[in-house]
Amino acid sequence: MDDLPKPFSQLLDEISTEIEQILQVVAKEAAEAVEQFIEVSESIAYQVEQTLAPEIEAMIDQLDQAMAPLDEIITPALESVSDQIDEVVDPLFEALFGDFESTSICLDPSFDQTEDFHTEDPLLEDPLFEDSFFGGPPTCVGCRNYYGHIYGGNRLICAIHPYGPVGSECPDWESTQQHEK
Repeated sequence: MDDLPKPFSQLLDEISTEIEQILQVVAKEAAEAVEQFIEVSESIAYQVEQTLAPEIEAMIDQLDQAMAPLDEIITPALESVSDQIDEVVDPLFEALFGDFESTSICLDPSFDQTEDFHTEDPLLEDPLFEDSFFGGPPTCVGCRNYYGHIYGGNRLICAIHPYGPVGSECPDWESTQQHEK
């Protein structure tokens, strides 16, 4: 009876054990191959970097040297164009926003235009105005009405107070932050 073949289930167990051992060997060899591939790839990348980096830097230096004469030509030309634009635009701004003191339109109906009216610039005497970081009076920091552009040598603080508010507080100050209601 010993000559009888092994039961079929035992035979399948032996075959699956052998296949499992073969797959474990294949997986181990594949992992080793991947590790070797990574090492070789890193080595090649390092060699390429060491070889190409100096050449790339040399090309950049050559490009900078080639561009220097062009920069010497372009920079004065751009400055000339900028000056020409300023010559056209400055008079337009002066015409549009120039002399606020002579403006005869007043939006405040309670203002008596028959009075002798003149605008003073109290901030010219205020040392805090000159030292302020953003170029306007400290009272105007964070105000949504602040404008601060210069026209004809004069800074326009805002449309409400062209030379800035008189005193340390402005009755028209409004925050630049949007508040949800």
